Amino acid sequence: MPKSSEFDGVIRTDTYTEQGHVVTKRTQPNRDQILRLNQEARKDPGALKHSSFGGLELSIPELDYYKLIRIYPELNSPDGTERTKAWRKFFHSAEAAPYRVRDRVRKPRGL
Repeated sequence: MPKSSEFDGVIRTDTYTEQGHVVTKRTQPNRDQILRLNQEARKDPGALKHSSFGGLELSIPELDYYKLIRIYPELNSPDGTERTKAWRKFFHSAEAAPYRVRDRVRKPRGL
């Protein structure tokens, strides 16, 4: 099946033994490309056209997303209000910087 876009990274899982232990390593071949494109988008504010609502704010590689929800389980909360609040807090944190597609971010009151 052909890829539908350059962002369709296939997650690779390699399993091997190391010093008598089974080790599983997951990689996403297009991770660096996604982060590089985010960086390029931040350099050119006109690169992304925005609608009046729902503009792209973050572009997170899939493996990074799973890592983030392990670290911050509230990002995957079944409670929509809690999940939204957690994503807003994450978005305005320094940790979200590589995933942002815009440089200018206004921090809302209350965060």
